[in-house]
Amino acid sequence: MKHRTAAAMTPDLHYILEESRWLTGLARRLVRDPGMADDLVQETMVAALEAERLPDDAGRRGWLATVMRRKLAGAKRSGGRRAVRERGAARAEAVAGPDALMEVLEGERLLRDALEAWASRSGARC
Repeated sequence: MKHRTAAAMTPDLHYILEESRWLTGLARRLVRDPGMADDLVQETMVAALEAERLPDDAGRRGWLATVMRRKLAGAKRSGGRRAVRERGAARAEAVAGPDALMEVLEGERLLRDALEAWASRSGARC
């Protein structure tokens, strides 16, 4: 990726900043979460600044909207992959091994024995 000089970015920067309200409105319509919308606006602005050149005035909003939608799609894909990885990792932790089950059963047996001993001393029924 080529990086442009600050002087080359200046006109585009002014345009992108002028469009920030429009970008924010679009992002909030797309995601409904204000924090996620702000992230989406920032990622879109960075992509626009890193682009070699922006389209002509007539096509800029459409181009920015396309960039934003692609950023959102990428975030959803990555979130989906992360969720699958997390479920896979959690599954191994959630399944208790035989030793853990034996510990639980032993604890329940000790509790039952203690309650029965208390009941026989106090005359209560369990």
